[in-house]
Amino acid sequence: MKNISSEEIKDYSKRIGDIIKKSQFEIGIGQIVKMTGISATQIRYWDQKGYIQSEKTNKNKNKQYSYHSFIKIQLIKSFLDSGFTLACAAQKASIFDETGNIIKKMLENRFNGLSVIDNHPAINMGSLSDNENEKVYFIDKGNQTEIKIIKK
Repeated sequence: MKNISSEEIKDYSKRIGDIIKKSQFEIGIGQIVKMTGISATQIRYWDQKGYIQSEKTNKNKNKQYSYHSFIKIQLIKSFLDSGFTLACAAQKASIFDETGNIIKKMLENRFNGLSVIDNHPAINMGSLSDNENEKVYFIDKGNQTEIKIIKK
């Protein structure tokens, strides 16, 4: 990010923000099988039982799943690998329905672009609620994320 101009960062930030707000990330069942090692038959069964939900597609197209469903599939698999029954694993993973929606809503509402702070990439998460002149930044420092409030 060191060689990118501030105008390029602003343009990129706007594009990322638009994608976050508009996108319904969809992954095909074949890709989910490759990424998780779970068979397509199992995924279809979980869909049929209502543990996960596919996106609406026409009859001639393979099933598509949202990024939210992909994470839930991974959670169910994780609980199954820990010895839980499918029903229990799905119930435990359903907690993600609420928390996943909260995370998505927070990103949609708070993402205000990308920046470079002290030669590190940073995400501008907007102003503090009680002070428009102080912005919250998440700064990527390799293996850790630093949170910084910067006065403007």
